[in-house]
Amino acid sequence: MEAILLSPSVLPVVIAGPFGTGKTFLLSCAVEYLMKNCQSSFTLTTPLVYSPLAKEYDLHKSPLEQVYAEYSHTQDSGNQILLTRNYRTHGDILKLPSKFFYRRKLRSCDTIEKHPTISPLVFLESNDQENYSPDYGSYLNIDEAEQLLKQHCNFINRICSGGDDGLNEGQREAVETALIAENKLLLIQGPPGTGKSTTYVELMKRFVEVNEIYSVGKVLHCAPSNKAVNVGACAMLKKFPHIQIVRSFGHTIEKLELDKLYPGLTSAIPIYATRSVVFRNDEDASKLPEILKGHCLHEKIRDLHSQQKEIKEFIKCERWLNGRIEELSTQKEDNYQDIENAIKEYKNLRTRAEEVVLKSAKVIFCTCAEAGSGRLTGDKIPINQCVIDECGMCTEPETILPMMLSEKFILVGDHKQLQPVVLNKIADSLGLKISMFERLFEDESMSEYCITLTTQYCMHPSICKFPSDQFYDEELQAADEVVTRHWGRELPSNLWSQPQKQRCVFVHVEGTEETSGIDAKGSYEESKYNKEEGKVVKYVVEHLQRSNISPGEIMVLTPYRAHKDHIKELLPNKVEVNTVHGSQGRECNVIILTTVRSLPEDEIPAHPSHNWINENMGFVTDEHLMNVAITRAREALCIIGNANLLKKHSMWSNLLKHYQEQDCVLQIS
Repeated sequence: MEAILLSPSVLPVVIAGPFGTGKTFLLSCAVEYLMKNCQSSFTLTTPLVYSPLAKEYDLHKSPLEQVYAEYSHTQDSGNQILLTRNYRTHGDILKLPSKFFYRRKLRSCDTIEKHPTISPLVFLESNDQENYSPDYGSYLNIDEAEQLLKQHCNFINRICSGGDDGLNEGQREAVETALIAENKLLLIQGPPGTGKSTTYVELMKRFVEVNEIYSVGKVLHCAPSNKAVNVGACAMLKKFPHIQIVRSFGHTIEKLELDKLYPGLTSAIPIYATRSVVFRNDEDASKLPEILKGHCLHEKIRDLHSQQKEIKEFIKCERWLNGRIEELSTQKEDNYQDIENAIKEYKNLRTRAEEVVLKSAKVIFCTCAEAGSGRLTGDKIPINQCVIDECGMCTEPETILPMMLSEKFILVGDHKQLQPVVLNKIADSLGLKISMFERLFEDESMSEYCITLTTQYCMHPSICKFPSDQFYDEELQAADEVVTRHWGRELPSNLWSQPQKQRCVFVHVEGTEETSGIDAKGSYEESKYNKEEGKVVKYVVEHLQRSNISPGEIMVLTPYRAHKDHIKELLPNKVEVNTVHGSQGRECNVIILTTVRSLPEDEIPAHPSHNWINENMGFVTDEHLMNVAITRAREALCIIGNANLLKKHSMWSNLLKHYQEQDCVLQIS
């Protein structure tokens, strides 16, 4: 310190002093030392003490921001000093700030025994205006700076203490890393049952708190499908109903809703009439969850009770147009210009009303495609943080769209489950089916930006064991409460011989696969079904019901739509039958997976080629799809298929070996 103060260098001395490290005391000592030892007069110009705590969010440019930015990438030397011993705050609170802001150097004094409140930081301001150097920023207003940093300290204190957020250690680490880490990108992998929705909902709530404190921007939540977006929006409303959200749909869904209010109007207005309604992955996006009603953008801009001028004007214009549907439809030459002007004004008023609603929201929910529609682009609706759910199912262009709107991105998903749907074979072969999430997560250089949730709360430990070993490097573990849970449900003893220990069973069936044509959204497609496996499915369901397991607790899954239709004809209506794709994000107490594909044993080569396996096993070789299928069950899993054929694929060979070791493979005569 003495050497620095007596140095002939003209650079200012920078003391980077985190909270509670005694920077004010050090400054007084420095002044006293200079007064005693300096042979010539001296002047204090720029502030000598500085805390970089607010640096992460760029919320307030302090006078020494540039100096500290240079300092943070160098060692302690020259005219820069970092105070690392804290005298006010308990070590538990210091862990995160030390890790993310001070290169793990900040330590608590040994004498601190309790958990005091973090005190406000102090900024000292120079009184020497003439000698102030503009190279290091502008002067701070003392009161404003102290208030800002006091709020920021309280926020950091909340993060460090954790609070009653209901998160486990891994989930909390993901949330805290996303909040504090200097990198603008974080990937959170959420295997089945690990609570990724719980994690990102808590994270968005914390983002809202940050944005409210500093009055900066919105949180954007996106996903590849309307169904996934609705799941996130419902989870947010259920846990934090006080947070104002807006669910923004594309014009296709708005058209369906608006037709109920003004029949015929959407067909007459070009903004709606030129678009056709198309849904992806069998989802009927028009079925709006009850909890979301009243939170949708197209509802809010038509709220008759709104006091907003822009909304009132839009409602008035839309009613006027609704009274002239016939004129809008015919657009006769004598009134064509008037109608054209009216529609132009309608679009302008609609845009202004939407802007008012979106600005009032704390969190905006929409699909990735809708994020690029124009409503959120530009500077009118500032987006501070973007959370993309089910990112493993997004193509890379889909992921880029919402990322262009924000400076901080949290990608949430599981690249070990369903991949993006790419129908074009050339695009598939060129890599479009590889999501950005998967590409980054598998890149070793990106490991510091990736976090995996490893504690699952849904599956019986015996069900969890194989997917953990096969897909998640043995890291997926059942929570203590799952391990110790009383699994007292009776299961048919002829299928599950030791239900307290093993709740998985593979039933070997040498059936015959058949091909059938199905109507797939207006086009003809070939699909497959297996009558013998259908009979076994019926047998299993009947025995489950005899064990007092209700039809609503059973779900039958298959990769093939023709087999789904065949099974539905055999079972009671209350038993859900679905494709594996349609079950993504779903859970059920008992899952029956019927694999369909089958060949006589004498037609199966001993060492089949890769092409032969793909041709004769089809969807069943898709490990992403099969991972989804076998991780939907909470209490019991029954897989039905031809073991002789399936074992020719490496993943199925591993599964059958695991089940055989547990004495869980049987054949029904």
